[in-house]
Amino acid sequence: MRAALTAGLISVCMIGSGGRGRSNAQTVPPYPPPGKMVDLGGYRVHLNCTGSGKPTVMIVGAGYSFDWSLVQPAVSTFARVCTYDPPGSVWSDAGPPPTCDGRVLEIHKMVASAGIDGPLVLVGHSIGAVFARLHASRYPAEVAGMVLVDHAGAYKFSPGDPPLAGRSAATASGEDSEKRLPPMAQEIHRWTSARDAGHAGPMIPFFNSCIAEVAKKDPGHAAIAAPLIVIANSALARLADYQSAQAGLLALSRNSKAMVARTSGHLVPMDDPDTVIEAIRQVVTAARNKAKLQ
Repeated sequence: MRAALTAGLISVCMIGSGGRGRSNAQTVPPYPPPGKMVDLGGYRVHLNCTGSGKPTVMIVGAGYSFDWSLVQPAVSTFARVCTYDPPGSVWSDAGPPPTCDGRVLEIHKMVASAGIDGPLVLVGHSIGAVFARLHASRYPAEVAGMVLVDHAGAYKFSPGDPPLAGRSAATASGEDSEKRLPPMAQEIHRWTSARDAGHAGPMIPFFNSCIAEVAKKDPGHAAIAAPLIVIANSALARLADYQSAQAGLLALSRNSKAMVARTSGHLVPMDDPDTVIEAIRQVVTAARNKAKLQ
């Protein structure tokens, strides 16, 4: 059987569908934005930064800003950390139709408009890991390190392997994962699900195009020195194709290491936030000290 990790993106596909023609009915979330609105030239995105200390940790997706509510408070105890909502999601205004170049430029402009000094530690989960890589490729001087969490891409499954949507302990459903979030985040999830029903499908070609674009990059010719941690989804870690893909990610940097989210399905920031927090801590420490990862 052949399956794609993009199937695991369905729970985060609702983000950022934000073409300008989208209906604005019922667009007021049940809570005010915890961060600030940043003008990107004709539309605004919600950016939530907490904590202090350099380098700033910039979480570029996937999911919504509050999907990182089990990670951000802990990271803010040792670094400044920012999350954001892509155009057309939650508190952010609708923006232009999404493109890979547009998403990377949005992140770049948002950081500049918000007055965030670089270089940054980029953190991306799933399709967010793709955006982090594309951003690092375009703006390498702005990157102090990266954490890539269950990077989106296509992997083969052998007969008998469980599909990504399986509901075993290792591959918890998105609904089960969301129950781990604070009550406020769960309520906003219910609101976004009701508002955005039917908008996931159009995002899949966008995600696939970004995955295809980043797959063209040859890490063997462009390995960086910045610290990089690659976190694997434990439900897939034993699969040969997945292991090969993880090895390719580790080759992106000459200062890299692997970690496994041992109690997690695809939604690692919800299922196993402690592993994500520890990975960020290690990358921030290595970036500050200009040192090798331990």
